[in-house]
Amino acid sequence: MQLQDIHKLVGGKLQMSGAVSLETDFRSVHSLRGASSSDISYVSHKKFLKSGAVSKAGLLLLEEGLELPGRSFIAVKNVQQVLILLLESLYPPVHHLSEVTSIQEKSSVTVHPDAVIYPGATISSNVSIAKDSVIYPGVFIGKGCKIGEGCTLHPNVVLYHECEVGNHVIIHAGSVIGSDGFGYLPQADGSRVKIPQVGNVVIEDDVEIGSNSSIDRAALDTTLIKRGTKIDNLVQVAHNVTVGEDNVLCSQVGISGSCTLGSSVILAGQVGLADHVEICNQVMIGAKSGVPSSVKTSGIYSGIPIMEQRLWRRAMGALKKLPEFMKHKANH
Repeated sequence: MQLQDIHKLVGGKLQMSGAVSLETDFRSVHSLRGASSSDISYVSHKKFLKSGAVSKAGLLLLEEGLELPGRSFIAVKNVQQVLILLLESLYPPVHHLSEVTSIQEKSSVTVHPDAVIYPGATISSNVSIAKDSVIYPGVFIGKGCKIGEGCTLHPNVVLYHECEVGNHVIIHAGSVIGSDGFGYLPQADGSRVKIPQVGNVVIEDDVEIGSNSSIDRAALDTTLIKRGTKIDNLVQVAHNVTVGEDNVLCSQVGISGSCTLGSSVILAGQVGLADHVEICNQVMIGAKSGVPSSVKTSGIYSGIPIMEQRLWRRAMGALKKLPEFMKHKANH
């Protein structure tokens, strides 16, 4: 979309800088960190101005009242509301069924001769499936997906459009990769408007994902599951999350949006992470723990909210003695 059309669509105060003109084309919307010169990004609060100043984005949407001298930007009254309008224009809905191509035609589907596609699998257009991969009945693979060598997609796995799966990945029955992230913008009347989720999911080599787990696509960039990670059944990974190498996510773990996990992180069953939490390398968090803020030191943690496991055990031991202590205090 050309800048003049973008400005006409979103309104606001336009400032052009450098080689940018009204005829300059912009192809997509990305985060400040992930954007290139042909992309649009946004700054919704003054605390992000520093990141906006160093972003490679060719055009920025700024909240009204903010300035970035020397950058091309459009200042608007409500950046997030305008962003929804822009995303809806740049990313029309994907109609999966109109893009389905039969394997026999192979007009836009690349399947290695040594791959196995069972009857009842649905393969959309522009999909590639590499050597020795096995696609079981009931699997749906959306438009533009890429599947590496030696992968196994068990029955009823769903890959939404533009997702990428590396080599030797196993995805068990019923798991969903690339469903929309859970993003809504509250309105003045109390309703919520859906924020288009236009990113994707990338799963690197040697990952295994248990049954009925869900990994949401990113809002703008990529939800990333790095090499060697093992994910149990019934795990939720929200949009824009990065899961590091060799992680273990046990059953019913829930990871909120925009979290980043380092390498060799273990989350035991039913651990919950708040959004934007960062966990450093070599951390283990005990079952049913709640993680409201970032973990910057390697170690073993437990509790709600989490604390070092040694301290948590002492606290739980003291808690058992609390009724006796209160009774003693009342008698004196």
